[in-house]
Amino acid sequence: MKLRVYLMLLSFLGTTPLSASAQQECSQINSEKSLIQCVLLNAPALQDAKLLVEEQERGIDAQSQPINPRLEVAGDVIGGDNKSLEVGYYHTFEMGGKRTSRKNFAASRVSIVNAQLKQIQHRLVMDTKLDLLRLRQIQTEMNILAETIHSFDELVSRFKQASGLSPEQKASVTAFTLARRETAIHQKTLFNEQRKLLGLLELRAGKKIPNIESILSPHISTWPKLKSDPIDDPSIKVAQAEIVSAQASVQVQNSLSSADLEVGPKITIENGPTGQTTRLGFGLSLPLPIYHSNQGGTAQAEASKGRIIAQLERLKNRLKQEFERNVEIYQSAVETFKTFDQEKDIEQRHKELHSFIKRGVVEAAIVIEVHRQILAFQGQLHQLEQEGNTAYWKVLSLQGKILNKEIK
Repeated sequence: MKLRVYLMLLSFLGTTPLSASAQQECSQINSEKSLIQCVLLNAPALQDAKLLVEEQERGIDAQSQPINPRLEVAGDVIGGDNKSLEVGYYHTFEMGGKRTSRKNFAASRVSIVNAQLKQIQHRLVMDTKLDLLRLRQIQTEMNILAETIHSFDELVSRFKQASGLSPEQKASVTAFTLARRETAIHQKTLFNEQRKLLGLLELRAGKKIPNIESILSPHISTWPKLKSDPIDDPSIKVAQAEIVSAQASVQVQNSLSSADLEVGPKITIENGPTGQTTRLGFGLSLPLPIYHSNQGGTAQAEASKGRIIAQLERLKNRLKQEFERNVEIYQSAVETFKTFDQEKDIEQRHKELHSFIKRGVVEAAIVIEVHRQILAFQGQLHQLEQEGNTAYWKVLSLQGKILNKEIK
């Protein structure tokens, strides 16, 4: 009885809507919230998981079916003066609660796939948020590259307008031309990455995203503080459901130790020299547990249950370590970002460089190197931002809160 109640509770928790907005119709994508809403409705991984849930739910009905009756016919038709016909109609009575235990085991499988469904939702939300972050970073980096290419074009054009270039100036033109080509290749690489990420987002959302730039979040101005909430990762729910399923499997094996009873009416008709004789009776069939009573199957199921319980304890320890590690990564990223205003710092450096270029007081090698340093600096900031965001969302996922949190 306790197992049945727990299975009902797990099934309810697994099928409870994980996000109220995700239950609304996905009409259009005009914000990060609406995009995630569409992802939670249309992602192929979720569609597959929902079909698996439906499949497992059908399994409950399948395991609840009683065994069909058995018709047995035997007789003599050739040889001798006496002919006989025997007909038996047998019903199977499953002993030891076999059907109930099978039904409970099937219900436990539903609880597992429901818990796995929530796992998939957590991963999809986290991946979508991080992909949106990367798209915003790519846009920033592409803007820097576009300005860099414009600067190189201006410098090359200025040199070409002059007459009688010195060897040093010709070398500068060659350096700027090669640097421009290198920058253009980098720009193309970022463009390809941008298209790939956009394609992944549209695949998850199940529809086109007409203007991705309009839904990208701005740079983080204030990093939120992490709360010391307990770990409630979906993987724990999966493991707990697997333990319940293992217990249900033990009950199935225990029920197999009880022999099924076949009983039913039987009619015998005999034709002989003196006429026809009809006899009514009953038949009974019962296997004798002489060689075993399924001790091996029960022992195996118990061992499997013990293994899964041990895995849950190891999982809890691993998640605790993962939680602490991600908290440290997040706090380190926040402290680093506090040391400077990254956006204004890079923008100011770029403006200063352009003013020097217009005045013609900077050598070609310095111009090229500073542009590279600006882009490398921006890339390092973006990597740090990715690490901080990844740690933040991972912590929220471990706490079971990622589906209703935003970072500004």
